[in-house]
Amino acid sequence: MKPNIPVILLFAGCMIHAPLRADDTKIVVNSATGESTAIDLTTATRITFSADQSKMTVGGGEGAAQSFNIDDISSIVFTIDSAVDSPSTEIGGLTIASEGAVVTISGPSEIEYMAADTSGHIHFAGKTDERIELDFGPLPAGIYIIRANSSTFKFIKR
Repeated sequence: MKPNIPVILLFAGCMIHAPLRADDTKIVVNSATGESTAIDLTTATRITFSADQSKMTVGGGEGAAQSFNIDDISSIVFTIDSAVDSPSTEIGGLTIASEGAVVTISGPSEIEYMAADTSGHIHFAGKTDERIELDFGPLPAGIYIIRANSSTFKFIKR
């Protein structure tokens, strides 16, 4: 089974744009043979694909680049420690706050936002002036990727 390339790129965007705060932020590539390769991620790490999309390369961080045949990958797991996991945080000039299942995004001017689940289904999207509340309450538990202006971050609904 080939991984969903657009979802991988969405997560990669999250890795690049959101500040990484912990040493154990990793991408774990699991092969069909059961082998796992964990690679530390930093803001310098890049995930690229060959022109024919037969290979994925993870590199640019502190370690050497590692390549994987797409057909040999059974799953890809990100351990992301950059998230809305505190009452309030600032990312890219925006203030992001969460209380329960509600994420509030506020800033000094217009905010263009989008929130999708890991399958790529968009649950919220639009533009607003200065503040928006996204209520994840009716949605199932899971990981949601939120993009607001030029910042990308994750929200975990438990």
